[in-house]
Amino acid sequence: MPGVGKTFLGNYASQRLGVDFVDLDKTIEETQQATISEIFRTRGEESFRDLELSTLKTIIKDIKSDTIMATGGGTPCFNNAMDVMKKSGMTVWMDSDIDHLIENMRSDLISRPLLDDKTEKDLRIFLMELYQSRAVFYAQSDLKVSVYRGLSPDLFTKQLHLSTFVK
Repeated sequence: MPGVGKTFLGNYASQRLGVDFVDLDKTIEETQQATISEIFRTRGEESFRDLELSTLKTIIKDIKSDTIMATGGGTPCFNNAMDVMKKSGMTVWMDSDIDHLIENMRSDLISRPLLDDKTEKDLRIFLMELYQSRAVFYAQSDLKVSVYRGLSPDLFTKQLHLSTFVK
């Protein structure tokens, strides 16, 4: 889901665990020389999702060592991307409540293409509907971690690290 902290916590965990980190959205923006919002606006969501899948596959093919990858919240929900991710490694569902998501996104709603024109009430309704539509994809993940206000990045990292031995 948008605002759950995939980039922040993924980057933090990668540093603590001594592995590489890749942010799918940032990679797309760098290769396309455009923001995700611009790509959505100028090319449409379907074109973005195709680009997202091809970039995901390229990154996976090029990975040479243990790597944590942050994807967009919609990535696993389109074009069988969840299957692609599951074949390449462990997948993690970072689950959170709507209040936490809204709090995390307050400062950068304008950069989020699906959320930039919503009032807080509309945003809450939209996120609840988005969660319901995406949960079936997220539930296919190998690990579910509850992300909440007060969750320390170290505890998140510990959960990831321990799960690699349990699988």
